[in-house]
Amino acid sequence: MELFGLTENEAKRLQKIYGKNISEPKKPSILVFLELLFKNVKELFNILLLIAAIISFYFKNYLDFILIFLFFLINIFLGVFQEFKSFKYLQKLKEMYKIKVTVIREGKKKKINIEDLVPKDLVILGEGDLIPADGVLIKGKLKINEATFTGESKAVEKSKDNKLFKGSFVEEGEGIMKVEKIGLETRLGKMNKQLIEIKEEQTMIEKELNKLIFWLFRLLFFISITVFIIGLPNQYSFSFLVVLLISLIIASIPQGLPVLITSSLALAARRMAKEGVLIRKLKSIEEIALIDILFTDKTGTLTENKIGIHSIYPKEKEKEILQLAGLASFNEKDSIDKLFLKYKTFEEDERKSFNSKDKYSYAKLKDLIVYKGAVDSILELFILKDKGSRKEKEKIIEYWENIANKLSKKGLKLIMVAIENLKEKKFEIKGIIALSDKIRKNVKEVVEELNKNQIKLIILTGDRKETTKAILEKIGLKGKILNRNDLIKMRDDQLLKELNQTIAFAELFPEDKLRIVKVAKEKYSVGMLGDGVNDSLALKKANISLVVGDSSDLAKGVADIVLLENKLEKIKDLIFEGRNVIYTIKKLAIYTIPTNIVELVIGSVGVFIKRILLKPVQILWINLITDSTPAFLFFKDEKKKLKKKEVFPLLNEKDKKFVIISSIFFILFVSTTFSKIGKNLMLLIIMWELLYFFFLKQYFEERSTLNYLIILSSLFFIQYFIL
Repeated sequence: MELFGLTENEAKRLQKIYGKNISEPKKPSILVFLELLFKNVKELFNILLLIAAIISFYFKNYLDFILIFLFFLINIFLGVFQEFKSFKYLQKLKEMYKIKVTVIREGKKKKINIEDLVPKDLVILGEGDLIPADGVLIKGKLKINEATFTGESKAVEKSKDNKLFKGSFVEEGEGIMKVEKIGLETRLGKMNKQLIEIKEEQTMIEKELNKLIFWLFRLLFFISITVFIIGLPNQYSFSFLVVLLISLIIASIPQGLPVLITSSLALAARRMAKEGVLIRKLKSIEEIALIDILFTDKTGTLTENKIGIHSIYPKEKEKEILQLAGLASFNEKDSIDKLFLKYKTFEEDERKSFNSKDKYSYAKLKDLIVYKGAVDSILELFILKDKGSRKEKEKIIEYWENIANKLSKKGLKLIMVAIENLKEKKFEIKGIIALSDKIRKNVKEVVEELNKNQIKLIILTGDRKETTKAILEKIGLKGKILNRNDLIKMRDDQLLKELNQTIAFAELFPEDKLRIVKVAKEKYSVGMLGDGVNDSLALKKANISLVVGDSSDLAKGVADIVLLENKLEKIKDLIFEGRNVIYTIKKLAIYTIPTNIVELVIGSVGVFIKRILLKPVQILWINLITDSTPAFLFFKDEKKKLKKKEVFPLLNEKDKKFVIISSIFFILFVSTTFSKIGKNLMLLIIMWELLYFFFLKQYFEERSTLNYLIILSSLFFIQYFIL
């Protein structure tokens, strides 16, 4: 019976009732704005500013109250404005990639956006498809991966009347599902409601910045206690000590730093979008910068993914082999099936689609089954199904393995074709189709550059070991290549050691890729570039996941970054872009922190001379205006090809020494100049900051700390003797 499905009018009516099929609660822009406002208000920097404003108001320092509160509002506005702008931009990028589903409406197949799906829709499902809503299988048999809900990677068999859940995916088979629930009413939608309440884990850079800020607050606490220990016995007025404390609180906060960091990440995301790289979360820029290992498939990364028929063996059976391959091909989305579909002459009675576990497909026509798949998989079927003697089988296997090895050594991908005659109980291997895929230009140079900059590229592929070896040799890459059998024999600790010498793992199943990524994460920060269903588990597990624009919907669904072009150069550029962003954050931290230290130390001197040397408003002006304006010039610095050790940890031992030396000279410069000429302390600090900016630029041009020390010492003594 032909299925008719909904009419377009019925679909429109149901969408008005049930809304869009969106499983993540979509917040109105105003709600996002208010959440960002609340997030910025409760940040420690801003809470301390608010406390300072309230204390000023309580002690009737109304001018200080007005100005501090004004700076509090400005700081929040800048933070919210930059984050909201980034949110709107990322939303636009997400809109660019809508997942499509095939439905039956008015008796015809039709592709629609996943969000336009409504209850009672009939959805056609095949290998590699995401289950787009909750529903029931009304036709066909499927093997479904429900790892999203169960955590188990083993597929579950589903037949007629079995329930299917949004978020799982089809590993094998074909069928038709009737939609029952969509959007937030699905099992996945209910889970996502709860997940919103779970706080996102901090990035490594956020953790580093928090350590830095915590150190400043410890300094603040120590100085504040000292101020009150000295001040109270000397009968200083409580209002004097409070104003001094307010000054110290504000001095400990690098107010401009959060806004500068968000700005640098947002600018990087926009730059990469122009280069064809779509960033889904700003923090992905930090995470990609810190990877040690990049796992990738070879197809489309090392090669161009333009697969063509190179040769057929035996040549005299070329036409027959192509027709048989066409019969066992069904998936128009698959690049290999697409190659053979034009040779299809009959419609099959029964079929099994190719999947990355069995690595073969078949079509049944009455008493004949046609098989198409990986050489090893078809040979295994031959051993199981052929009724010949053991000796005959070994002879046939040896014959075909010799041919396969010769072709694999040329770097060709192999597809074996066989038939099983059910009536005669005979299994016959018909031949091998060798497929070629052109190697990309500049791949060797890109890989060498990645290695030189402490990023190891490791290939994870389902292809034969000989094929992988031949392609890597053509590129000029040398190293150990392991296959699935090698992997199975290894313990996890042995695998971790092998990662240093290995350049590729071949003949893998999806669970093997998952295991390799999982083990690598124990010691390294891991990136995964994938494009198909067989990569989805590993993509989810990696620290950062990347897919290309023409990847499967499933792969796109779990990715952090989408590459519009499948070029290794784009990933290399993205990693260096991320490292330059962190390098800019490093510069910003080194530029702003000494100012805070100096303000704290010099501000505390007021307790000894019974005078407020730096008023709260003056400190705010220095931190927000004088600090931030030159800091924006760091965004214009020339981009470098940086190693991970140059950007992480955020402040290494050399940087810490630099900050300490700078702070000491900063204090000496300001205090001696102020004691000699007694001029405005705020102007002296601003003058020093401009000089410091110049010296900092020299420091980041790889001038040694010793050179910097000599220049500073000279400047200090010249200034001292002149005064």
